[in-house]
Order: sequence, then C-alpha cells, then structure tokens
Amino acid sequence: MQGNVACMAYDDGDCELDDWSLPVSLRPGERRRLTSWAQRNDIESVSVKAGCSLKVWKDDNYSGDSYVFHAPPYEDRHDTLDRDLYNTYMFSDNIESLECSCT
Repeated sequence: MQGNVACMAYDDGDCELDDWSLPVSLRPGERRRLTSWAQRNDIESVSVKAGCSLKVWKDDNYSGDSYVFHAPPYEDRHDTLDRDLYNTYMFSDNIESLECSCT
C-alpha cells in the first residue's frame, strides 16, 4: 500500500477490482460509510497494512454485526471474504461501513 493508505476494500476476490475503477482506501483513523449504491454490499476482499486493523460492519452507521481484520506488525494482510478461513464469508457482499486504525 502506498502513501498514507492503511486499509483497502475491493469488489472482487483476491484484492482485485471488477466493476469499480478504484478500491475503497482508508487512512489510519478514518471511518467511511458506503453511501454509493455501487459500493454498498459489494466488498469481496480487503487488504490491511502491517500493524493496522480494519473493522467492518454489515449495517450503515457503524452498527450491526462486525468483524475486525488485524494485520500482524511484520506483514500486510489480504483476505477474500467468501473463503471460510476466519468465518468472514457472512461479510462477503454485505458491508456498509468501515473503520481503519493503526498502532
């Protein structure tokens, strides 16, 4: 990840883009409600910079079921949500708000 970006979300698996021209990018401390119908409930994968966390919610206004993707301090984390490795499949195409934080 380049610059101040610490967390990213993509509309296709394996941190790739399908219909979007750019991923959703967040800096440390940034929160975002997905208000665009093109992005709401369309996230299929995420990337988190080493030492950072991305919290996602199923509902708008940072509410509903949530999950936190923690990246270890020594490497970035990349997850495709519909894979059942961490029980994140229920968030695939079902995210409306996000928050990025770093230590």
